[in-house]
Amino acid sequence: LLMVVLGIAGAGVAASKHGARSSQRSVGMVCAVVVLAVLAMFIQSILQLSRSRTYEQYGMKMLAVGDHAASAQWFVQAGEPRHHAAALHGLLLGFHQAHGRNPGDAADYETRIANVMNRMAKLPTHRAQLARSEAQASAILYQATRKLPWQKRAARAALQLTEHDPHGVGAALLAADLVWQVGLPQEAAAIYQRVLMLNDQAYLDPDGQLSPDDLARATQRANPLPP
Repeated sequence: LLMVVLGIAGAGVAASKHGARSSQRSVGMVCAVVVLAVLAMFIQSILQLSRSRTYEQYGMKMLAVGDHAASAQWFVQAGEPRHHAAALHGLLLGFHQAHGRNPGDAADYETRIANVMNRMAKLPTHRAQLARSEAQASAILYQATRKLPWQKRAARAALQLTEHDPHGVGAALLAADLVWQVGLPQEAAAIYQRVLMLNDQAYLDPDGQLSPDDLARATQRANPLPP
């Protein structure tokens, strides 16, 4: 359809060079091209939305029957950030079922999870949401496997979360907690200090401030004992 639009546009330009009414023809062809271009974009968006919903439905069906790998594949094909998060969720379920029982399957799930995360890194929107999902999943995998790549990935994604949501007290607290959970207290301390700063800046919005328990935890961990 796009090629048809471009062809019409070229024909219109050629036709506009001849005849006494070239100016009127040119205006008419431009209007036609604009209308067709808008129509093409509309049709493309409808088809993409239809495919996305179909893939999402397949993903839900596979998840319901416990086929986590197939479910993740359909969710990733659906394409939206929330679908990638759903794919991570399903793969984590599969990993937990295989961990300690079938090391080969557990390792396969780890590979699939890393591949989904790599695809998430290329998505242009919802960066804070995607960083949150990656950090949480990586922290879970590190706590289960004690593998350093997951520790590093959790810390990196947590920092990205604070970059994409620089004013969010809750986002900063989650990032700090995740870095702490993966055994990096010194790195977490810097984020907890930022949490306290953001909390102080939110004094005009009490609902946006930390709860007493969260504040006490952040205050304690913002100044950890030296290693």
